[in-house]
Amino acid sequence: MFNKDYILQCNKYLTVYFFQQLQKSEQIKQTILNRGITESIINKFCLGYCSGDDNFLPFCEQKNISIDFLVHFGLITDSFTKRQVFKNRIMIPIPFYNQIVGFTARTTLTDPTISKYINSKANILFNKESMLYPIYNVYKFLAHDGCILVEGCFDVLTLLSQGIKNVIAVNGTNISKKQIRLISRWTDKAYICFDADETGINKAREMERKFLQSEFSTKIVKLPEGDPDEFVLKYGKQKFLDLLE
Repeated sequence: MFNKDYILQCNKYLTVYFFQQLQKSEQIKQTILNRGITESIINKFCLGYCSGDDNFLPFCEQKNISIDFLVHFGLITDSFTKRQVFKNRIMIPIPFYNQIVGFTARTTLTDPTISKYINSKANILFNKESMLYPIYNVYKFLAHDGCILVEGCFDVLTLLSQGIKNVIAVNGTNISKKQIRLISRWTDKAYICFDADETGINKAREMERKFLQSEFSTKIVKLPEGDPDEFVLKYGKQKFLDLLE
């Protein structure tokens, strides 16, 4: 329905739009900075914000981003109401080397009934089951140091901001054989670091079994409390790296 070049061009325009929206939203940007994500990482990974304001559709029309495209890729609900699906969410572009193939979005609201992360819909360039954020930006570090797997994109961005570069997110706690094969292109060593609660530990054990079946050297990194980004901000990079030993 949509060819590769059109998808990439639309995603490029949308990335710029959401990035500019974040620059205008001081409160949301400060929320990101307060999570330990630096300005340089915000810029490098083109983090953005979907405010849901009335400028979105006129921008899309100006850039020849069709309503059909926005519906098909899950940015608006339908061609009639045109409600923005990612309203009140921090936008995280999904890179494939230097191109954007999709988006994941983290809510800024505290409503427990709302999913923390949602993704743009699958397309010929992107689907969640093959996504490991941001593996095509950090793969060089995996070969030397192994792969640290965390649950969410914000965990990754905080750890990257603190100088831990061999980290990727599975966007949840499940991993597919396809994702494991992708990681194996650069390393056969995996460190699984999920939340310190019982659910996180159990999910880490499930993932460990999958990596062991693929002949990986695998370790579950047991945090004393909280999640990876909270631990690094509280105790520092070296204390985190010590847990990998």
